[in-house]
Amino acid sequence: MAYAGMNVKFAWQGGKIANRLITKAVMQASLDPLLKCGYETQRESKRSMRKGKKGKPSKPGTPPHKVTGRMANSIRTAQQDNGVVVVGTTGRGWYGAIHEHGSYKRRRFPPRPFMQPALVKISRKFPQHFKGMNLAGTNAGRQLNAKKGPTK
Repeated sequence: MAYAGMNVKFAWQGGKIANRLITKAVMQASLDPLLKCGYETQRESKRSMRKGKKGKPSKPGTPPHKVTGRMANSIRTAQQDNGVVVVGTTGRGWYGAIHEHGSYKRRRFPPRPFMQPALVKISRKFPQHFKGMNLAGTNAGRQLNAKKGPTK
């Protein structure tokens, strides 16, 4: 799924852990919590957009009004191959980045952020998703717990 516009990425960044299986187990176990964080950000960013009248933009610095609903409907959460979860606008929501950051090329279009405020608003809920991470339930965790020990 190709993403255009504003994207928020969630990823577990392992430090310098000598054993690759430990890193792999943590990455595998963190995928479900990362997806939950992504879905919450998606939901909150959509919720922040209120209905508005065509031709009457929202105030600068506030989330954009929802007129047709195209941009709100284009906000998606996806998992990339490298274990990164991305939340952003797709396809017809290409102008999400213009709303998020503003544009001053052709005409002045002040920022009306919706992704960053959504992320800030719900980010304190994120740690609860990681409390019950099941490392032993991952393929790498099972390998670590095997009698023969970890393999390289």
